[in-house]
Amino acid sequence: MYPLAVSAVRMWRFDETGTPVSEYVMLLFIMFLVFFAGRAVSWSNLANQAEQDKLRVEKMQQHLAMIRKENIAASQIHDSVTGNLTYMAILLDRKSLNHENVFTETEVTELRTMLVKTLGEVRSAINLMNGDDAEHMNDMNASCASQIQTIAEQGDRTLAKLGFSGKTRLSSNLPESINDDCSREIVSLLQELYTNTAAHAKPNGEYYISVNFHDSSIHIDQVNDVSDDNLFPDKPASRNGLKLHIERIRSLGGNSRISTEDGTWQLHVRIPLESASDMADPV
Repeated sequence: MYPLAVSAVRMWRFDETGTPVSEYVMLLFIMFLVFFAGRAVSWSNLANQAEQDKLRVEKMQQHLAMIRKENIAASQIHDSVTGNLTYMAILLDRKSLNHENVFTETEVTELRTMLVKTLGEVRSAINLMNGDDAEHMNDMNASCASQIQTIAEQGDRTLAKLGFSGKTRLSSNLPESINDDCSREIVSLLQELYTNTAAHAKPNGEYYISVNFHDSSIHIDQVNDVSDDNLFPDKPASRNGLKLHIERIRSLGGNSRISTEDGTWQLHVRIPLESASDMADPV
């Protein structure tokens, strides 16, 4: 509309001043030519800007994907190394305290199996950081409910060997399919809870862990006895394991509550499953 309005005004002015038609037609032609040349340059700049924005978005997505992989790998290394080495250290301490200098064949086999498992999980995490996520995808293909059950059975069995009494209760309605972010955090958190129980709970004490599904959320509860004594008093204290999980749960839209009273440590965690992947941020 703008060039047409200007043209109409110009034609009226040229007619008033008696300018020949050929001259003002030529002037109008030049004006239109300059106008559309400017528009063409503007469109070209917009196209270039759009292309640059697209490239920036792609680079940002690649960067976020790399950060996510690194976080997954770091969490995987932490869970496997911390948990398995804690168990092995406690087992060796118990042998030393009982002045048992000989290992049974079963104990040697168990320790070797755990060492090999730890090395395999570290290698898998390193491969993930290097871009090979085939093993990670295979793990994710297993249903979350089956992964939770496997970890619960292993955790109960390990704690029983260390002298603890307790049980993990799983609700029968745990969903088979959960988005990767939530599934990964649930599995990782459970591993952390069993490790913390072994390292920090009252020796030969009781514990209780439950995993339930209701209100479109996974609810995890843990209760265990605490005291000034524990099975791993010289364990290096990073104070980051559970803290990182709490931050991760918050990023997924969930919440957590921790309390200690009357010699009992209690934890409650809620992880919503609806739209959790849309809310997740790399931590």
